[in-house]
Amino acid sequence: MTNATKNVLPNCGIAAVAYAVNASVNDIMDLCRSTFKRGANWQGRTSVSELVKLCRMYDKPAKITRTKGRTLASWVEWETKRGVSYIVRTGNHFQHVKDGIVSDQHMSVPVADFHWKSKRVTHVIELKN
Repeated sequence: MTNATKNVLPNCGIAAVAYAVNASVNDIMDLCRSTFKRGANWQGRTSVSELVKLCRMYDKPAKITRTKGRTLASWVEWETKRGVSYIVRTGNHFQHVKDGIVSDQHMSVPVADFHWKSKRVTHVIELKN
C-alpha cells in the first residue's frame, strides 16, 4: 500500500484491497465511490462482493470461500500459501493477509501480534497472481 491508513473510518475493506493491489487507500476509496455510486459522506463500508469486484478491476482475479471454525491465527497457520494475498473477513472486519503478516487500517504485523487474531474467519478472498 502506498499511503498510511491509520484512521478510525470503517474502511477496513478498502484498506485490505489497497494492500492487496498495492494502491493508495484514497485511490481505492475514489474507485469505490464511482463504481458503486457512493456519496461524498460515505466512509468506506463495503461488502465481500464489492471487494472482489475492486480486486478484479486491478486485474487480480479472486476466489471467494466461506469458512467457519478457525480463528484468524489458526487459519493463517494452516490454510495460507506462501506468496499469495488474501482478504479475510472476521465478523464485520476485513484484513489483508500475506506470508503471515496481517494488515488493516490500523496496523500491519505478524498474525501473532494482531489485535483480533482470535476472531473467527467467515470469508476468504484469495487473489490470484
